[in-house]
Amino acid sequence: MRNFKSIGAVAGIAIAALLTGAANGQTWAEQGDAPSLLPGQETQGAGPLTSITGTAQGGDVDLYKITITDPSQFSISACGQVSWDTQLFLFDSNGNGVTHMDDACGLQSALTNTFVSQAGVYYVAISAYNNDPESPNGLIWANSPFNVERQPDGPGAPGPLSNWSASSPTGGSYALTLTGCSFGNAGGFFISLTGQCPGQKTLAWTGAGAGQMGIILGSGPGNFTIPGGPCQGTQLGLSGPGGLQLYTIIGTNGGQGQVNATVGTGACGKWVQCIKTNDCSTSNATGPI
Repeated sequence: MRNFKSIGAVAGIAIAALLTGAANGQTWAEQGDAPSLLPGQETQGAGPLTSITGTAQGGDVDLYKITITDPSQFSISACGQVSWDTQLFLFDSNGNGVTHMDDACGLQSALTNTFVSQAGVYYVAISAYNNDPESPNGLIWANSPFNVERQPDGPGAPGPLSNWSASSPTGGSYALTLTGCSFGNAGGFFISLTGQCPGQKTLAWTGAGAGQMGIILGSGPGNFTIPGGPCQGTQLGLSGPGGLQLYTIIGTNGGQGQVNATVGTGACGKWVQCIKTNDCSTSNATGPI
């Protein structure tokens, strides 16, 4: 990998034309009524997903497909944003329980990265107390204790989500704040950064498939849309101002690999994203470098 030196364009993408980014935080508003079971409602967009809004009432449960891009920064919280007694549940890509917490702040719920170690596709559910998820063997989480974040500990664990235990007359509108997440349509192409800046950094990737990819840097997270070339209309997770820069094109090593680079102070604080040259698919955007 060349040492973060701009080398031109990838697959006809006019990098010089990428001038300004967009807002750093993005909201998904519930479309219709989000399902209560998999496949849930896929949140769609590019860049960081920082908020989900919707309405759940009369026993309704809303389940959303999200992507956790940075487990070290992951959190979801309803604290201070909902007027009714909420519960939050996180499931993996197969519907198996990951973590749950009730009454994190009064009657509101929140989840942390305590039991989240891997980036990838997840599902988050919001329900009113005491409407709990079940697998074919029963409750995935026990009813108590409260105010404690827990991995699945009910008779239905382990096991995939198949039902909800009860309806509740309570509910209403809600807003959830997320960190370390992007939209559910990010797929399985993930990158991560480790190391010091300035100094040695390692960029690792999984799920890229065969071919080549370009490494693009922006000043921060955003949702810039490529204006021209073969990848016209592709929405990135990066922003300007000052333009986005392509630093190198490398092989994907069949889908999984890593490269090392010596990073100067000029790159510190920037964000990075990879784009495949054959189909314009993109990884998550991550940073800062």
